Amino acid sequence: GKHVALVPPHETGAQFRNYKGFFSIVLMALVDADLNFIFVDVGRNGRMNDSGIWGACKLKESLERQPSILPDAELLPRSTDSAPYVIVGDEGFGLKPYLMRPYPAAELTTDKRLFNYRLSRARRTSENAFGVLVNRWQIYRSPLRHEPKRATDIVLATVALHNFLRSKRTQYV
Repeated sequence: GKHVALVPPHETGAQFRNYKGFFSIVLMALVDADLNFIFVDVGRNGRMNDSGIWGACKLKESLERQPSILPDAELLPRSTDSAPYVIVGDEGFGLKPYLMRPYPAAELTTDKRLFNYRLSRARRTSENAFGVLVNRWQIYRSPLRHEPKRATDIVLATVALHNFLRSKRTQYV
């Protein structure tokens, strides 16, 4: 997820203060291979960690109820093997049939280290999508001077514009 910095809202105490020490709301998202946002959950307070946000997320709820909402497995390129669609998460997420995460760092074999490396390369796609979003919209360069609800709407608007501009193949990165 991405912590979107906020000027501390009035009378919130530490609710929106994240582990890095600044106030934020969190943008958690799924992206496709073309850096488009295909699902977003935004507006949860910065104090929550990724697994807590994921635990309260409607997508997780839907996948737990009906895993078939993910596309069917497809053949891998130049192979007769098929692979299922999965969500790639970091160490903060629990392993599920639809969610892959790295092996814990303790006592990694060579194969597990290689797996973790390849999984981190796949996760880079989402990091790149966040990077394109943040670099394109100047509002992310300093804390938003809005209440969390309004800041949530602003973030959703930038995500929608990001996807729109990418679909038009404009000079947008």
